[in-house]
Amino acid sequence: MTGLLNNLIFLNPWLLTALATLPALWFLLRIMPPAPKRLFLPSAAFLEGLLPREKTPSHTPWWILLMRILAVLLVILAFAGPVIHPSSALPGNGAIRILINNDWASAHLWDEQVQTAQDILAQAAREEREVYVVTTAPTYENNGKPAGFGPMSAAEASAVMGGLSPLPWEANYQSTNAIIGDQADAYTYWLSHGITRRGAKGLAETLNTKGGFQLYKPRPEDLAVSLSISQKNTDAFALNVPDALPNGISLTLQALNEAGSVIGLQTLTKGGDTPLDVIELDMPETLLRDVQMLRIAERRSAGATYIASDRFAKKAVGIVTPDTEANEKPFIEAGYYLTRALEPYADITTGPMEDLLSDTLSMIILPDTGAIPAGLLNRLENWVEKGGLLLRFAGPNMTEAQNFLLPVPLRQGKRALDGALTWDTPPKLAPFPENSPFYGIDVHDDVVIRQQLLAEPVEDLSEKTWARLDDGTPLVTARPLDNGLLVMVHTSASSQWSDLPLSGVFVKILNRLVKLAGSAPDSLQTANGALSPLWVFDGFGRINDPPAHLRNIDAGALDDIDIGFEHPPGLYGRGAVQTALNLGAHIEPLQAISHDFTGTQPLTYGQTHEQNLAPYLLVLAMTLLLLDWLVMLVLSSAFSFRLKRASVAMILLGLLAVSSIARADTATDMRYASGLYLAYIKNADPSINATSQQGMEKLVEALNRRTSAEPDGVAALDPETDSLAFFPLIYWPVSTNDASLSETALLNIQSYLDHGGTVLFDTRGADMRSGIFQKIAGGLDIPALQPAPEDHVLGRTFYLLDSYPGLYSGETLWVESTSASGRDGVSSVIIGATDWAGAWAQGSGQYYRSSAQSRQNEMAMRFGVNLVMYALTGNYKADQVHVNTILERLGQ
Repeated sequence: MTGLLNNLIFLNPWLLTALATLPALWFLLRIMPPAPKRLFLPSAAFLEGLLPREKTPSHTPWWILLMRILAVLLVILAFAGPVIHPSSALPGNGAIRILINNDWASAHLWDEQVQTAQDILAQAAREEREVYVVTTAPTYENNGKPAGFGPMSAAEASAVMGGLSPLPWEANYQSTNAIIGDQADAYTYWLSHGITRRGAKGLAETLNTKGGFQLYKPRPEDLAVSLSISQKNTDAFALNVPDALPNGISLTLQALNEAGSVIGLQTLTKGGDTPLDVIELDMPETLLRDVQMLRIAERRSAGATYIASDRFAKKAVGIVTPDTEANEKPFIEAGYYLTRALEPYADITTGPMEDLLSDTLSMIILPDTGAIPAGLLNRLENWVEKGGLLLRFAGPNMTEAQNFLLPVPLRQGKRALDGALTWDTPPKLAPFPENSPFYGIDVHDDVVIRQQLLAEPVEDLSEKTWARLDDGTPLVTARPLDNGLLVMVHTSASSQWSDLPLSGVFVKILNRLVKLAGSAPDSLQTANGALSPLWVFDGFGRINDPPAHLRNIDAGALDDIDIGFEHPPGLYGRGAVQTALNLGAHIEPLQAISHDFTGTQPLTYGQTHEQNLAPYLLVLAMTLLLLDWLVMLVLSSAFSFRLKRASVAMILLGLLAVSSIARADTATDMRYASGLYLAYIKNADPSINATSQQGMEKLVEALNRRTSAEPDGVAALDPETDSLAFFPLIYWPVSTNDASLSETALLNIQSYLDHGGTVLFDTRGADMRSGIFQKIAGGLDIPALQPAPEDHVLGRTFYLLDSYPGLYSGETLWVESTSASGRDGVSSVIIGATDWAGAWAQGSGQYYRSSAQSRQNEMAMRFGVNLVMYALTGNYKADQVHVNTILERLGQ
């Protein structure tokens, strides 16, 4: 209490003199109504001993009087201007200057910076001081310079601050220095993001000569970070963090798809086992191909967001095959093995070469192709020179060694090691050398090469060899051709000459080659090509439409472009070509501001801000006056005295109930009670919570589009403290790290189940019998469970389903054998292990390139719709009246 009083001041203390009128007010209210006047009435003797039914008090009851006095007291205090944690007096008596960093590194701190500025401006208004406002990021409106405002009043400066926002590029301290040099001397409050940049020291020196300054900066654990491609491994990412960021700080890397949904989460820890300069995404290939953007969840900014563009997308690959090959010999010809191996990693087109050259492909595969017509050969060579990757496989048709479009010349004939007269043992694949793009792929002993085409022993053969057999002969050779690449596998793409196409090594080799393939050659821009902005980032890393003043970018100068107000980070392109301009790639190593050039001890954001108590006091006073009116309404009515006392008691009890409900967040409970909301149980793992939130929101969108249920939103619940009664369905993701439930939580959940609630437990890939579910729900009284029968009503409440997949498929769905809730046979507990929220979070199939994954996601969404309708409408679809319609839709 002493600390609170020490931090409390009144802006208009002279109004507190009105408190002296409270005793007089007490006296006036005390005698109202006035005392009765005594008159002699002879006939009054007849009334002696009779008690009147109604009694009028001779003075106001003390508790009503106290309530009125308290209301007046609160009004007086409110008009006196009470403020907690007021800003300290400003130094000097002249103007002040607010210098605020508004570049990308301020985005995640922006609310703190603006609040601190408003506190300073509030004190400046009380002292009637003039104010200057200066920013640090250049803008188009200021001809490529930061903005400078003033001199002006504190109220005008507050309006200026409200119109500022962080910008998605670096600060320009040199230009800021020039602006301050042109202004009058004033004490400066520098609201920084804590990151030093070129020119910061000179800016500090200028501030010292122009009236002095006070620096604000964030706590070390709140410093900005940026995201870019790793310098050590171009297939990985790197996090640029200041050295001052403490070890042990964890950040969440989010992977987003084209629809903006989070499809992957990865925790990064400074000083942890995983180096922050080589971050490889730990995601399944099916999800990795859909990644369009990466961002750091705790540091939302343009620098901490990276556009992956088509880095993980499937590339177009063409396989030269005869028109009838697939139908005639599906298990013998090379096209079958190549197609099966590349399907997970590429969009495949098969057909004659002349048809493939007309498409925009990244790689063309020629399995066992002999002579090629001259005109077609020239077209193929031009295609490679423009940036395509040509992959050739040996075979019987190439034994004549026609050396066209090959990385190395070949000898005539073939080397056969599987004949009856040979004494040699067929060689095996040797480990890949370090200079090979296949380095790191594990080699197995079951890969045997029976026949191959040998390379001529040219001078640079070793440099061109990417793979060898254990006898030293080359198996894969390669060389560049202008902007393209020629690769030759010296054995067949079918099982005719080797076991390579039957092994997992074959799949991994082709996957590496697909990653090497460049952009579509027919769409490559020339060095003078102009790329227009398609969309750009704001300072918070959010996508916006490009302003009209933005300029195009020359494709050849993309790496040297200066990111700024003319070229903000975003996606640029023309036609089929799209190129990402990421801010993180242009940010130098981050360093925190040190004390050596500030001259004063910096202050830290996050301290208690100034707070005006007047609005709260006025609301409380109005509440007391309203209560007084209600009490007087009851007391002045024609109720009996006993009823009056009961009414007063009810009002007091109602006040106690209202205060209790207010402590339990009345507004939230009323919102849930007045609408339809789905819910999930919060997990200790934030990544699981993020997936659950995304998944449930996608399910709500699907329900609003497809059904008449139309939920209003999603709630995150803690069974320990939150009421569960408002929600017809609760999704519960279970993980191995979950702790056992407390007795309070168990009682809360049991009450929810006993009164008709439905809970979907999802063990997310773990078998229900593994003990994970028993650890969480072992204390619940759950009826006997059974696998969902084929004719269970869950398969027909809205869609007709014969399975219930999620992110995984093939898992058993468990339901109650007999419902104990009395809800028309609806199971109060449903258990599965397919990670439905993970599938729902990926949205509908329209965002996905893989048809198989798209279909599974759609079926998962349909199960979610069925589940909600099941929880809302009960078991009515099991009635016999629906049988004929269902059988007709099933075609039976």
